[in-house]
Amino acid sequence: MTREPVTIPDLVAGDVVRKLTDREEADPDFVIVRSDGKPVFHLVNVVDDIEMDITHVIRGEDHLSNTSKHVELFKAFGVEAPKFAHIPLILNSDGSK
Repeated sequence: MTREPVTIPDLVAGDVVRKLTDREEADPDFVIVRSDGKPVFHLVNVVDDIEMDITHVIRGEDHLSNTSKHVELFKAFGVEAPKFAHIPLILNSDGSK
């Protein structure tokens, strides 16, 4: 991952700039393979989107924080990221998912 803030173009929220945390500033890399050799969600998700030629990703706003990692992985693979749209969550009357 770069040491710069990542801009996430979002069709709902507009451009979202995700700044790095202090830990990320010191070491911007993130885990893509677990110690048991299994790939993490971020890597699998991006590879799947690439293989399926996904053009638009519409998902809950709770995944907006993941998206900067996905944008960086698309760049690393030399592939244009799909369009993202993060929508508000639909919750139960008590506020739970």
